[in-house]
Amino acid sequence: MARKEAPQKDTTQGGANEVLGIGLFALAVLFLLALFSYDKGDLSFNGTEVNDPRHNLVGLIGAWLAQGCFLALGVAAYLLPPLTLVFAFGFLINKLDGLRKRWPWAIAMILAGSAGLSLYPNLFGGLAGQLNTVDGGGYIGMLLNKAIFQHVGTAGATVILLSVYAVSLLYITNFQLKDWAKEMWQKWKLRRIDRSAPLAEEEVELTKKEDELSQRLKELEDLQRKLEATQTQVEQTAQAAEETVAAAQQDDPRIIDLSQPGAQAAQAAEDEEDDTSAKRQLAAIMFTDIAGYSRLANHDEKEALKLIRKQRRLLKPIVKKYEGEWLKEIGDGLLLSFASSLNAVDCALAIQEKVRGHAHLDLRIGIHQGDIVRDGKDILGDGVNIASRIEPYAPIGGVAVSEKIQQDLISQPQYEVQLLGEFALEGVDQRVEIYTLKTGAEELDETQIIEPEDAAQEETVLPPDALESDEPEPSVPSATAEDVLGVESSEPVKATDEEEDGTESSVHIAAPVSSTGPLQQPKKKGPKATRVDRGPMIENYNLPPASFLQAPEYNAPQVDATEELKAQAITIQKTLNQFGVEVTLGDITKGPTITRFELHPAAGVKMEKITTYANNITAALEAERINILAPVPGKSTVGVEVPNRVKTKVIMRDLLESDEWKKSKAKIPVALGKDVYGKPMIADLAEMPHLLIAGATGAGKSVCMNSIIASLLYKFSPDEMRMVMIDPKVVELQMYNKLPHLVVPVVTDPKKVILALRWVVQEMEKRYKIFAQENVKNIHAFNKRSPKKPLPESEPELPLFGGAEERVEAGQDGFAVEIDEEITVPREQELEIPDKLSYIVVVIDELADLMLTAPAEVENAIARITQMARAAGIHCIVATQRPSVDVITGVIKANLPTRISFKVTSRIDSRTILGEQGAEQLLGKGDMLYKPNTGAMIRVHGPFVSDEEVERVADHWRGQGKPDYVDAVTEEPEDGGFNFEDEFTASDNPDERKYRQACQIVIENQKASGSWLQRQMGVGYNTAAKWIERMESEGLVGPANHVGRREIFRDQDGNPI
Repeated sequence: MARKEAPQKDTTQGGANEVLGIGLFALAVLFLLALFSYDKGDLSFNGTEVNDPRHNLVGLIGAWLAQGCFLALGVAAYLLPPLTLVFAFGFLINKLDGLRKRWPWAIAMILAGSAGLSLYPNLFGGLAGQLNTVDGGGYIGMLLNKAIFQHVGTAGATVILLSVYAVSLLYITNFQLKDWAKEMWQKWKLRRIDRSAPLAEEEVELTKKEDELSQRLKELEDLQRKLEATQTQVEQTAQAAEETVAAAQQDDPRIIDLSQPGAQAAQAAEDEEDDTSAKRQLAAIMFTDIAGYSRLANHDEKEALKLIRKQRRLLKPIVKKYEGEWLKEIGDGLLLSFASSLNAVDCALAIQEKVRGHAHLDLRIGIHQGDIVRDGKDILGDGVNIASRIEPYAPIGGVAVSEKIQQDLISQPQYEVQLLGEFALEGVDQRVEIYTLKTGAEELDETQIIEPEDAAQEETVLPPDALESDEPEPSVPSATAEDVLGVESSEPVKATDEEEDGTESSVHIAAPVSSTGPLQQPKKKGPKATRVDRGPMIENYNLPPASFLQAPEYNAPQVDATEELKAQAITIQKTLNQFGVEVTLGDITKGPTITRFELHPAAGVKMEKITTYANNITAALEAERINILAPVPGKSTVGVEVPNRVKTKVIMRDLLESDEWKKSKAKIPVALGKDVYGKPMIADLAEMPHLLIAGATGAGKSVCMNSIIASLLYKFSPDEMRMVMIDPKVVELQMYNKLPHLVVPVVTDPKKVILALRWVVQEMEKRYKIFAQENVKNIHAFNKRSPKKPLPESEPELPLFGGAEERVEAGQDGFAVEIDEEITVPREQELEIPDKLSYIVVVIDELADLMLTAPAEVENAIARITQMARAAGIHCIVATQRPSVDVITGVIKANLPTRISFKVTSRIDSRTILGEQGAEQLLGKGDMLYKPNTGAMIRVHGPFVSDEEVERVADHWRGQGKPDYVDAVTEEPEDGGFNFEDEFTASDNPDERKYRQACQIVIENQKASGSWLQRQMGVGYNTAAKWIERMESEGLVGPANHVGRREIFRDQDGNPI
């Protein structure tokens, strides 16, 4: 019968021990033969004769081996054969396996013996001479005595060496001194018993049994200790096995590598292919239905099928244009999905406009925004249910929307929404308010009645920019004075150039009409109309190509391999488990600069507890620093952000070529960089609406500024966006000089900064006056307004009393005040109304320098702009590298809600910028924290754009046009206006200077009245009257008319009319 094969592990280990044991046994025999057959005549020393043949049984090698052992250890070398033989038995016999680990005590015994023999050289002096060594202990014993034992004397050294020798012997032989002493004590007790005494034998037997029981009890105790140790070992082995099985059964964490350019789209495609489970998402659902389709299908099936194909052919391009998704065709109904409710509404209006006039293609459309669940091809949820239930309430050719859609349309004045009523829908617990959306069908019908020739024209769908086209339109003659007042004018009205050409001017001026005075054309030149800034008009401009920027490296070398990332995740898990914090591994997302390890805490584990072990995790990973998010925004996991060993550069061109940039719905998109998931971050400056950028020197602030400005230059032409750049450091923004977008050259003089900011405030006020006159709320509504919208009629000035007689009243100072003018309600200054307004972006590169020069003025100007300028299309980008409270004051911080912080030196600076900690743990070189005005803070790595790339983009714009600077931005007129005095009229007489000042006030305000001048100058009536008479004699003003008003013969700039 074959022998049962032992386990492979035991066989391998036993075989090795046997081989080692045989080797040691052979070595012991060689030592024994070489040492005991040693003859110093076998070796030649100082030319002595050599034995021939050698007496050593091992030959020449044995002679040299023995001589070396004797020189080193002396007589103690004879201990080598027996000790080697003992250890050989330890490897050959399993019961003696305890000897294998006791070799240090054997070395200690040999050294102790060598030192002892050297301590008493006369003891084996003759033998030492025969062995050709220095003394009985050899060189090692002699060195030990000289180095150690000579300091304790012979007696002390003897005691120490005997103790070492005895302890070594006990450990090698496993001799139990206590057991030996106990055994000797038992024998002595037995000898004391008197054998002749009665019951002596019984006493001997009892004593022996007592000893046996004691021995047995000891064995049992030893066995119990061994069982406990074995049980503990088994438990540990079982726990390790359970952990191994759990780790084997646990799914490996999903590793998402988004550090390389273009990885976002690939990962999205992979997720879309792999994810077959149901997904819940928020979407705007549109449901369409053809009215009367059932009757048509019953009457003519072929015509009904043609109608379905026609509907598909007409609607699919429109749905694609508004980025909708064609979900299902349910008979004659369509189920469409949109990411934005505004897209859904615009698409519905475009669909109704497209199908209007097509026979039998009369659609009802219902829209609702809600949650939908997509499981394969099935689409479920309230969004689908309510949209399908709303659709029957829509009029034929109309659109019905839910309350959620109506709330999104409240802030959009271009949509007209009316409440239809509150209805109970099938499958919906609560009653639902349904609104109808005006589609323009009524206006089309009225147009057909008034202009029947237009009805024959074929309807076409115009592109979105067709409504903003500059094509000429038939002009409508403007109302004249005769039309308004019902009387004839004394002079014929001359047609304007625009009326002669049959075109309408792009600038509308509200012409004032007065109800007082004679109805004749005024001879004097009226005040200039207020004009807002407009950029240079560049026809057929070209946006910069992406080739100006560095191309991303799609084949960059891979770093931080998958196995290494898994090992780091397991290290984090084990580190937390050591402190009793149980977590399971989640996704591992590798971004450009950091890798985020997501952890799922076990039930009952507080997330705050994980953050307390941040330093321990950092040490375990040997990382530079880590950041823990507890929890990850929008998830139920804890994120551990670890810096990558090799960081990937974020390229500006990669962002501008991404789908996020191309499909962005932002009004003013700016490319901020990529988040930790590798997703491009495209922010909307219009929604910010103002941005604060701060960080330490060299952290990436200037590169971030360049990337934001480059984003704007890649999106807007000079007539769409204007810029005011302020650079107190002179060198940071000089590359943008002579850019067509600039309102004024880059402002570097701190004294002119206040003037530039005041100009922005004035521009903001002008725009709000235009909004009020056009009855719109913001720049978006103004630019989207209908070009055919009639201008509001100007209100005539209302006199408070009539008659030409003069009135005298007592003034506040007690002097008589003559009221020689007609008191009227002042009219707003005339405004030039452009077709469109451009955005204005104010870029301030270093706020700290400005706050040192004029802190109060700068703070007030920035606060005024940031508080009110959002609706006017004016936005501020403020940067500083000194984030202290005297630079980022409370007023500035409160009005700059969106902030970006790069690496700072302390937590205090982080709280000053963001209002919370975290920026002090950033890595620098573009690593930043982006805090939007609403929502959680996001960690982003900014893109890199070099100065050469920015220069190429700026040169591209410079080559297409020159800037149209506004000189008044940084030029401050003396005394707040023109100077009426010159070198010939100047005088040192105080009365004369007072008169010149009065003349300047009259000319600037285009108003000459004694009582009004009296109040303005703070003088008496007689003085004011004399000034008016002198102005009349000098030809500055005309005589008073029948109502007391005087004509001014100079314009507001002091030029003669």
